[in-house]
Amino acid sequence: MTKRQITLLAAIAVFVVLAAVRLSAQQNATACNARYALVQGEYLFVSSKGTTLSEHGLFRIDTTTGQTWRFVFREAETYWDPIDVMQQKNPR
Repeated sequence: MTKRQITLLAAIAVFVVLAAVRLSAQQNATACNARYALVQGEYLFVSSKGTTLSEHGLFRIDTTTGQTWRFVFREAETYWDPIDVMQQKNPR
């Protein structure tokens, strides 16, 4: 698998996850009329070696702007990591 194919697959996987999470958030937000929605979901990504990995986790969605974050828990540190479909980021 080429680097371009891996990048494209990663972008598609993130897009699919975001679409599902946003749809779920819109349904939940409509029910409770809140600015932010917390939803549980699956986060898929492709490593540089082409291995597809998935993590189940918690996502926060701003129902006004569509900005999405995933909750990260690493050792003693926790934070909300923004998800950007158009740009790949290095984890903190």
